[in-house]
Amino acid sequence: MRPVIARLLLLLPLLSFSTAFGVRVWIQSMEYAAPTGDDPAFHALAVVETARNPNCILAHLFSRCTNPQVEATWQYPNIIHVLLVPVYSLTQDPILTVKILYTITGLFIAFIPVVVYIIVTRNLRGVSSAALSSAWYLASSFLVFNNIVYTYVEGSIFELLGMMLLPLIVYYINRPFIAGLLTGLTIISYAATTLVLIALAPYIIAQGLKYLVKFATSYLLLTNIFFIKYLLLIITLITHGISSSLVGSRLAPIEALQLQHPNKALVLLALLPSITLAAVCAIRSRKALLIFTGYALFVLTAAVMWDRALRYTPLFLYMVPILYQREERVERIFAVAALGLAAFVLYNAQFYAVLFQPTQDLIRLDRNTAELYGELAERLAAQNITRAATICQLSSYLLPILQTRGITAYCLVNPAVGVPPTDPLHGPTQALEEALRRGDLTPLSTYFDVLIIEPPRRGAVYNPLQIALYRNLTQILKIEPRSGVYVVWIAKST
Repeated sequence: MRPVIARLLLLLPLLSFSTAFGVRVWIQSMEYAAPTGDDPAFHALAVVETARNPNCILAHLFSRCTNPQVEATWQYPNIIHVLLVPVYSLTQDPILTVKILYTITGLFIAFIPVVVYIIVTRNLRGVSSAALSSAWYLASSFLVFNNIVYTYVEGSIFELLGMMLLPLIVYYINRPFIAGLLTGLTIISYAATTLVLIALAPYIIAQGLKYLVKFATSYLLLTNIFFIKYLLLIITLITHGISSSLVGSRLAPIEALQLQHPNKALVLLALLPSITLAAVCAIRSRKALLIFTGYALFVLTAAVMWDRALRYTPLFLYMVPILYQREERVERIFAVAALGLAAFVLYNAQFYAVLFQPTQDLIRLDRNTAELYGELAERLAAQNITRAATICQLSSYLLPILQTRGITAYCLVNPAVGVPPTDPLHGPTQALEEALRRGDLTPLSTYFDVLIIEPPRRGAVYNPLQIALYRNLTQILKIEPRSGVYVVWIAKST
């Protein structure tokens, strides 16, 4: 049998895995009215804002956004939102636009393991090496996707896409221009670009000035103004503290999701073969030593700053076949590690149970509520309402719908989160804090015409601070919402 045909046959199990995960993405997209999690609503808002005010992309540099809520994110709008503007122009529906984004991106992520396998095995000498790589990537994907499925469900799609590019970047690390371009794609998520740059830093620095210039040139060629905004944000964080909109970018504790997930000890045990192999690679290869050193810094940074260490650590498995040396002794170790990892993962059913298990925990919008939002936006616009506030997580999807009617929509977070003076939402948050202290909503009238309150969805996961904010506001208003949407005219709240 020809090696090419053999590699294609060995690809089938991994292709089946990616197809199955892709089916999950497609079913979730068709079943739900909108993507799950909190980020999608802000992507939809950024698209609407970009369509109405293209100069918003230069916010914090030479222009301002008409909606401070968008400006407060710093990293939105980005190039993806710009590319989505024509889609939004065709659909005239921000929710459908963001559904298209999440479906396409989810399907792309599902097949990244297949792409990595094809690229990596292209230069392998024999079919046996390809077979070992196939077993390795299939087993690794169960571990990797068990963790990234949480990120997809919570809606952090840009961060996830940026992180999944890391194995490809490592494969092309000897070609600085290509590696720089691929790294530049991660700028769509500041969290992802930070972690990837940290992971690559030891290798880049060790290669000297010539390599650094080539890498930086291609990286800046792709990132340009977005990298400048990224640097400005870092300076702002250092000098004034973190923005409320950047607190993990997710308010809901992902650990609270009801998805069945593997025991952490089992995950670490499954990583032992690859850690052993990585140690052998590091002894025999300076390149491997630098990459694995960088990845150790990556995991440490993820653990300290974003609590993402366990979620992204299995990505390390995708890089092992790229870096291991093909000496006979190391290949034998790789064979044992690959078969051991495959057997361990396939033996423990909990490693793949979560991949196809649906979740209701982070559903933020259903079709009935979407219709209600549309009707509400029409009525408010007819009454010349121009400024409205909602509670983040509870009514986040209302933001882009209101924005389509020319209503500037804000998303309130609990003042306990902390908002520095440099945050565009500092004023409204201070007014909210004063309103909660006084027990009436008059201070909010400076910023909002109406406050829209919606009760939490039954069975959904929210940040406790947001639930506390909801309860405080309903106590002030002396209402007990059970369903529907309540509109409170701020000026008349007293």
